[in-house]
Amino acid sequence: MESVKQELEQLQKELSSKKQDLIYKEEEQKHTKELLHKALSYLTESQLHKLAKTQYEYTLEINEKPVPKDGSIEIGEDKIKISLIERTHNYQVLPTEISRKGELNEDYYTHIQDIAPAPENTSFTDGTIVTGIHYQFDKRNLKSSITFSITKELKERLGLHTTSIQVKLK
Repeated sequence: MESVKQELEQLQKELSSKKQDLIYKEEEQKHTKELLHKALSYLTESQLHKLAKTQYEYTLEINEKPVPKDGSIEIGEDKIKISLIERTHNYQVLPTEISRKGELNEDYYTHIQDIAPAPENTSFTDGTIVTGIHYQFDKRNLKSSITFSITKELKERLGLHTTSIQVKLK
């Protein structure tokens, strides 16, 4: 019985310590937010936009491989999946009105255009911090390469050299 009492006392001390740590972290978070808001007030609109862009990451993948800078990729698999994925950080530090300035203009999925031939299936994934649009093809049903274009804005965000994307079949 004595060991149970000692264990209970130890657990109560640990709980008290954790509660104190939580209070400290909450105060630290409040101070950090106040400091951030003050610092943001010193930035120009252009600087805020540039900072907000760092909160969004875009990837264009063919069968989970990034599209090369020249926009051309060769695929040997029977199933082909073109994915445009938007990722945000798990923790939003910037105020929402500033953070939103970092997104692509329009909805991200409108930045892929003129897909030829038409995909057999189009699907969306939507999570808390990762969303995506996926175009699926079966190589056996294709007669030629898959081509599509992306907007200039998406090209710049992806760091590509072209807006014309070509998926060649092996």
